[in-house]
Amino acid sequence: MKIWRVLPVALLLPIVMALPGTSQSEQVGAASLPSVVATVNVGVNPYGIGIDTARNLIYVSNNGQNTVSKIDGATLAVSQFSTLVSKPVGIAVDTAGNRLFVANYDQAVFSILNGVDGSGIYWPSVGLGSYGTAYDPSTHKAYVASSVGNVLYRVNTDDYSVAQIQLVGSPIWVAVDPSRGRAYVTVSGRQSVAVINTATDEQIGEYTGYFGTVGFVTVSPINGDIYVSNLFEGAVTVVDAAGNFKGALDVGQGADPKGQPRGIAINPNTGHIFVARKDTNQVYVFDTADVTGGGFIASKGQILVGSTPEYGVAVNPNTNRVYVGNFDSNTVSVIADVQPSIQLNTTSIAFLAAPSGTASPQTLLITNPGAEPMDWNIVKYYTNAYGNDWLRVNPMWGASTPGSVTLSVDTNPTGTPLTEGTYTATLTITSSKATNSPQTVDVKLIISNNIKRVYLPATFRSYSGN
Repeated sequence: MKIWRVLPVALLLPIVMALPGTSQSEQVGAASLPSVVATVNVGVNPYGIGIDTARNLIYVSNNGQNTVSKIDGATLAVSQFSTLVSKPVGIAVDTAGNRLFVANYDQAVFSILNGVDGSGIYWPSVGLGSYGTAYDPSTHKAYVASSVGNVLYRVNTDDYSVAQIQLVGSPIWVAVDPSRGRAYVTVSGRQSVAVINTATDEQIGEYTGYFGTVGFVTVSPINGDIYVSNLFEGAVTVVDAAGNFKGALDVGQGADPKGQPRGIAINPNTGHIFVARKDTNQVYVFDTADVTGGGFIASKGQILVGSTPEYGVAVNPNTNRVYVGNFDSNTVSVIADVQPSIQLNTTSIAFLAAPSGTASPQTLLITNPGAEPMDWNIVKYYTNAYGNDWLRVNPMWGASTPGSVTLSVDTNPTGTPLTEGTYTATLTITSSKATNSPQTVDVKLIISNNIKRVYLPATFRSYSGN
């Protein structure tokens, strides 16, 4: 077994050094910061969260109630749909097989449940004191970290056979990288990350020297970087897939006492990193683009969530929503990662008509790429010929997107035909929810006596069957 032990003093110092820079209060409330859009009541002491991204279902292990909650991501309806667990901690999802894998702290079994109704499928024997679990869809293997006996258990989910991977130290959490054929396990007592070959289920290395009291671990879906929360040192350590130090996320490292980072999730669509800070009931937001060159990395801001967020932090990249389990509030906070914004199909529209003539209506489309709903409102301003109300806008407001707005013109707005010339107006679209409000559209009406119609020969016309 190959072991990487890199212990440069310069890289160890940041774990105990304060980071100068923008204060927490200055960062909170930034306009572009993701926001909590809903709070969902679940069972007692939610701990782990797993997501079925295809079906938009969120599963929550309720450690204090011995249940699993299922949240419908579209409606946020909740069902407490399984009691076949005991002090559940980590939870993973097999989307293709519609199965759940739940680590039980108080029972020496691994719960494999039906994702539809929570019924039991199989209970392979594992060790007591299980914490984290992860599923590798490329190998059909599930891994569960058992702190009793220092064993990482591998469960073949095709035949439910079990193998033991003996570790030196107590395994806490596990994450898999199917693209590289690796599993990464945080090991308490050694303050390290064990590297597992998922093809052979053997430990092939250990990353050490950059960590404090290790806890949660996850793998970036963007580049394979490994993120490890240092539970009492106010930092999340980042190393690349080869174990090279890339930096540390500042999660209250300069506080006294230091911050307590827990669960971590990364949205591949936005590059945002979400880190739960247990002691302040916050989620810190970072940008993966900032994780370069080593040293401490400041957050973009903090989001207030429920009481005592733990390891349950997960993102559904199909909806850009992040879910955070609040252990002492018995809730899950729902964060919209992509903020509402006003997107238009055009910023300029022109009409051409003869005096007392007509012009074909045109359509303005208003869309919103964000996960949070967005109301919008349109105000019309004439920029010349102010006494002529020639532009018709319908509707002038809306409560959903996409919104389709029909623009038309009236060449006789006062009962007298508009004279030849160019008439201009501006539409201002606003929304209290949009980060880029307001947006404008320039509208032009040209009245001309010299409009000529050109009739093409029949051979140049499109044939529609008539």
